[in-house]
Amino acid sequence: MDLFGKSIKGRRKENQDSILFKSQNGCFLLAVADGLGGTKGGKIASKIAIKQSETCFENFCLQPETKKLKTTINDICTESQKDIKTHILQNPNLKNMGTTLTVILGYNKKYVIGNIGDSRAYLFKSNMLQQITKDNSYIREYKEKYQNDEIDSYIMTKLSHIVTKAISNNDDKIDIYPHDSGWFDLKPNDILMVCSDGLIIDKSLQPGDKFIEILNNYISIREKTEQLVQLAYDEGSLDNVSVVLGKVMD
Repeated sequence: MDLFGKSIKGRRKENQDSILFKSQNGCFLLAVADGLGGTKGGKIASKIAIKQSETCFENFCLQPETKKLKTTINDICTESQKDIKTHILQNPNLKNMGTTLTVILGYNKKYVIGNIGDSRAYLFKSNMLQQITKDNSYIREYKEKYQNDEIDSYIMTKLSHIVTKAISNNDDKIDIYPHDSGWFDLKPNDILMVCSDGLIIDKSLQPGDKFIEILNNYISIREKTEQLVQLAYDEGSLDNVSVVLGKVMD
């Protein structure tokens, strides 16, 4: 896997996103965490989730097996929740801290995805960009409940940031993909993308042609990542913007 990631504060005062991308011993990991709860804890929570992702990944790499992919994803979520609860006990003013987490864990060209919150994972192949995860968000659940209704712009503006699940003081479970099989398979030149919601300007739509053009260009993974981040900023993103890409080499 050829991996690269970038995270910027964008138009926010500070960056509460955290990212991770690693490969070793035939294993790879891409992760993005978007901190929740404002300046009181959001940045801490996202760093906790990424730290636990790295620890669990390193343990997985010692004796990697495809059958351990999903259990390792669950371990990342569980250990992150434990750590966050400990921080809250020690600092009650951080009681609202939490974070999203989207993580892709792979071994030997097989991978699984864990998602909690509204960060996202995509697969780009054959000139098509497919969102694999479902947002744990008010907007996504509203859209599913009222499929034929147009979403009012006021609702989008005021409620687009509300998540219905997170790694926090609660015991929300992480969603693991695929649901109906053990793992996904990767083919040469497939590109995996993990991003925070700051990359997606209009959360009611899928990324458009400009995303496809960047991912399809004959440029490095680093350049693709940097151009995606810049695109989101140029198109008016008001949030932190984080992207991690991984391309399967020939």
